[in-house]
Amino acid sequence: MVTVLRKKKYERMLYSRPTVFLLIVLTIILSRAVISVYEKAQSTQENLEIAQVELDKLVDRGELLEDNLSSLATPKGVEAEIRDKFNVVKEGESVIMIIEPEEMEGGRKNKNTKSLWERIKSMF
Repeated sequence: MVTVLRKKKYERMLYSRPTVFLLIVLTIILSRAVISVYEKAQSTQENLEIAQVELDKLVDRGELLEDNLSSLATPKGVEAEIRDKFNVVKEGESVIMIIEPEEMEGGRKNKNTKSLWERIKSMF
């Protein structure tokens, strides 16, 4: 009989309004904490993917720089780089420069070239 009374006392205390309210508040607090951790995990995953892409770019750039460096280790590579950067030639060589015609206003290349509308207008 005493055990039944104790059991009912615990049940009343467990199912009382303050206890239920406390459990609801505790559930809400823990839920918010879980959501916050989930959001941080998502953000970290996105940052990891961004960092991985950046790492891949840097590795590719490193390989390109190593290739350039290895080409500069040869005399032919040094000569090619000097020619590209400083526009120099060896003795006995000549340079050919190709100059494109300048464009006039309105996108026409030559003064004698008239648009269709200008030709029709000049007839009158």
